[in-house]
Amino acid sequence: MFLFRSSFFVQSLPKRVSRLVRHMFFHDLGVEQSFKLKLIKYFPGIVLLLMDVLAIPEIYDLLSNSWKRSSRYLTAEEKSCAEPIFGSILPLDEVRLDYKAQIGPSQLKIVYVSFFTINSHGTYSFSTFIHELVHVWQYMNFGSIYILHALMAQQSKMGYNYGGLPALRQAKNNNKGLLSFNFEQQADIVR
Repeated sequence: MFLFRSSFFVQSLPKRVSRLVRHMFFHDLGVEQSFKLKLIKYFPGIVLLLMDVLAIPEIYDLLSNSWKRSSRYLTAEEKSCAEPIFGSILPLDEVRLDYKAQIGPSQLKIVYVSFFTINSHGTYSFSTFIHELVHVWQYMNFGSIYILHALMAQQSKMGYNYGGLPALRQAKNNNKGLLSFNFEQQADIVR
């Protein structure tokens, strides 16, 4: 785990610095959003992206998974279910599950991703597993700011509702892909 996390950090450091600089100086969250909403996203985004540059996600992941006895790697069956969907874009050998997470899931009955770890209190469906793996992919591609984007998506008017097959067809016809949807919608589409 340490070797993967450290090499992932080193390889992605230029991209992490670039994300932070772009967010700080070229921040644009879309014209349809109010100035107030842009500000709400701007400052927490800087904090999350700065954490990425400082390797905080890797340190957190290493420490929390070494302290949690309930954390484990994916089983062969879980990997074989995820591989047809994600192929080689996710390092499934590095994803961990914690079915006995105490902070959050046990009180709120939720499942959430902390970087490379899926946290829950109890088991969940295969479709939820796939949804959460999309959040791991989002972390790998966008950094810790995926947390902010997912939380904001949950609170948005559309939330998880991506509009079904008609919306997917419209996105395809307009040459828009998965990234034209919010982070929770992306996870539900792949699910």
